[in-house]
Amino acid sequence: MQDFRETDLAKDRSEPDEIMPADPRQKRKVAILGVLTALLPIALDMSDEFVMSLLKSWFSQLTRNQALDFLHIAGSVLPFITALPMVAGSLYFFRYGQRIYRAGRWPLPHEKLIRDIRVVRGREARKHANNEFGIATILFLGGIYLGYLTQDLMVLLLKNTA
Repeated sequence: MQDFRETDLAKDRSEPDEIMPADPRQKRKVAILGVLTALLPIALDMSDEFVMSLLKSWFSQLTRNQALDFLHIAGSVLPFITALPMVAGSLYFFRYGQRIYRAGRWPLPHEKLIRDIRVVRGREARKHANNEFGIATILFLGGIYLGYLTQDLMVLLLKNTA
């Protein structure tokens, strides 16, 4: 009796290479997103002084107790806010890995690609799914650790202001 994996690999090898074509609109979207991502640090650097001046003027109007209350509230909310993007990203990668695993192929059907990619099935597709699971795990743990570091920073800040 043949092992399932052997028959699965034999099927993969006997099928002709299927190529999923790239979507030109998706290429354009990724190029625009790349340019905007490259310009983001410049915009943040230019707005840094403006935001700091607003914060200084706002904090100067607060009493010491009001400022400490604000720091306590920020200290309890900020760790969740800093961890949220990485945890959400980990959920995305985990779900994407599940979809690859269930479909048994990568890239997924009807997926918009930025370049032509050979469709892989079986064991090779499961490797892609496992890579997605690994990325999800790293992002999740990194998000939790980032939230922990933010909490420690806020506790340190509150100890120095009290």
